[in-house]
Amino acid sequence: DYYLPSENFKGDINVKYFFGKPVSGGKVKITLSKFDVGFEAFQEIKGETDSKGNYHFDVRLPSHFVGTPLEQGKAFIKIDIEVTDKAEHKEKLTNKRIVAKSDLIIVLIPESGTLVPGFENTLYVMTTYPDGTPARTTVTLKSGKITLTGKTDDSGIAEFSVTPEEKDGMAFDAQAVDEKGASGKADVYFSYDSSLPHILLRTDKGLYKVGNRMNLTVLSSKKKGVVYLDIIKDKQTIMTKTVSIKRGVGKITIPLTTDLSGSIWIHSYTV
Repeated sequence: DYYLPSENFKGDINVKYFFGKPVSGGKVKITLSKFDVGFEAFQEIKGETDSKGNYHFDVRLPSHFVGTPLEQGKAFIKIDIEVTDKAEHKEKLTNKRIVAKSDLIIVLIPESGTLVPGFENTLYVMTTYPDGTPARTTVTLKSGKITLTGKTDDSGIAEFSVTPEEKDGMAFDAQAVDEKGASGKADVYFSYDSSLPHILLRTDKGLYKVGNRMNLTVLSSKKKGVVYLDIIKDKQTIMTKTVSIKRGVGKITIPLTTDLSGSIWIHSYTV
């Protein structure tokens, strides 16, 4: 479940003793907090449970929440519930709910982690609902005079090809909408320095099996030279390879032996 700012936040509480008897006439205190630098309470609700141990609340959320990078820009409400029965026995419970700025979350991921100027880059766009469920959507990307449109698959992912030409970075206005009209947007800026040499490393597949051969293509802003590849597993360099660059392109094939099973990183660089 998730909520939008200014929506009504409703809930029902049912309180029972461990042997099943309802806690009637219990004093209920609910504290709702939002997170900025720390947790800040914005609403306190007080009431009593009925004869069946039930209590219902309905409040309007604030119009502004601060999202966190770890939650992909989403915020959340912390719900502290405290119930005291007639014998002054007290029980507490804490929960949380997501608050999103829109019905869809949009994330842009360049194939190499950042955009590489002067080359055609694959840009992945991922759309999800705030609860993390992948969303099949129609996505529109705008950057300057460029407009790209595509559809995400069942995993919520679409691929676009972009060639950064600007000097210092490239800005995108991303919008997505699903078949029911739920929508979201994101303004994303990728910075880079086009005056520096750049390398784009591309694999022929994303998933391999032991015994396969991994075919790598290296694109370089330098027309000739050597690019070094460190193959890293478990934070240790397993091997280093060199790739000769001719006319800005180099290729290499690496056999995938058993010592490379699992997740590996390939770091490319020049000296």
